[in-house]
Amino acid sequence: MPKFSYSVRDQQGRLLTGTMDGNSVDECVGRLEEKGLLPVSVDEMNFDGSLKDRSFFDKVSASLESLSKRVPYRDVVFFTRQLATMINGGVALPKAVEQLSRNEKPAFKRMLEQVGDDLGMGATFSDALGRHPGAFNNMFVSVVRAGEVAGALDKVLDQLANYMENVEALKSKVKAAMRYPLVITLFVVAVTIGILWKLVPVFKDMYAGFGATLPAPTLLLITISDAIRDNILLVFAGLV
Repeated sequence: MPKFSYSVRDQQGRLLTGTMDGNSVDECVGRLEEKGLLPVSVDEMNFDGSLKDRSFFDKVSASLESLSKRVPYRDVVFFTRQLATMINGGVALPKAVEQLSRNEKPAFKRMLEQVGDDLGMGATFSDALGRHPGAFNNMFVSVVRAGEVAGALDKVLDQLANYMENVEALKSKVKAAMRYPLVITLFVVAVTIGILWKLVPVFKDMYAGFGATLPAPTLLLITISDAIRDNILLVFAGLV
């Protein structure tokens, strides 16, 4: 059955969003109106969760918007661990999400508050999370959905938290291992640019005094040096 993404306003005028299954847009609109909601938009979704019939520019705009709303992976890991602990301790899911949202950064806090609103509207936890790809990727949402279907959300969240903590630890090790080669690479590039900028012109003037025909590799080196000297500010900007 097709899945639709909707945005509605409730009786208090708040803008709410979510997803639902249905046979057509009209059917979804009718079901939303039966709940006392005012539909703002209802759009059919592709299998991967994107909206159907969107232009290339709409997709680019959505990607840029997603990047602007991206939440650091470490914050999501910490949230998942806390949520798993609270659920295992018997705290209701909506209450746990509400409490955890209070201490998060503004962008992540707004996402979690929207997740809480969607849960209050009757949406599943996976559907509520799926609306925020900047924080919860497809793998995260799929694992949560599997836990809901199996009736073992608490165990799945705990395993997911363990997995994400291991990934975060691996990322930290990779970054630490790459730090030294990166510094060396930047140093070599800086020295090379310095040679092309200051040293090569000296030899260029020397060769010009000989009046001899220079070989092609030397001419290429001089051409690169001239390009760097003429655009030194752009070169430094590129390095930065």
